[in-house]
Amino acid sequence: MHQTSGSGLGSSSPGPAPPPAWARVPAAGAQAWEAVPATEAQATATFRRPVRDLIRRPPVTCPPSTSIAEAARLMQAHGVGSVVVIAQGEEPVGIVTDRDLRGKVVATGLSPAQPVARIMSSPLHTLPPDAPAIEALVSMLRLGIHHLPVVESAPPGHEAGTLPGALGPGRRLVGVVSSN
Repeated sequence: MHQTSGSGLGSSSPGPAPPPAWARVPAAGAQAWEAVPATEAQATATFRRPVRDLIRRPPVTCPPSTSIAEAARLMQAHGVGSVVVIAQGEEPVGIVTDRDLRGKVVATGLSPAQPVARIMSSPLHTLPPDAPAIEALVSMLRLGIHHLPVVESAPPGHEAGTLPGALGPGRRLVGVVSSN
């Protein structure tokens, strides 16, 4: 038993908790597949799930003319770290994140009265709703981003974007997956 810090009241606990299964390193010479704990199997299943299953709420959006201050208020009110910028016709054209607010507004002294179009990241990097969660994780790591919009393909009869990853007419924003 050991004394915990903080309250100083001498409360006791059995000691530090063991690391989670994903943080454990196999013994030298052991094959990772020899003993896969249920938690690792669950993690593997999670990474195979489609990103649509990871979307917890409708996306928060605003038009390009919205002030930076209003976009920040929207993010705060909805408890999110990003706002997707939507042009006429419901076409996603960019994203504004907490990082954009810190790096492009606060750190540079840009007026929060400016439109979000001035600081949004564009073009968007997106994934389809049926992409596996691991693809979202790898994309975020590769691109150095923390928020990835999920966009449905154009329905039959609508023209899709012509560039890989570009949004075109008829594509619909489903949600945003985030690294946190």
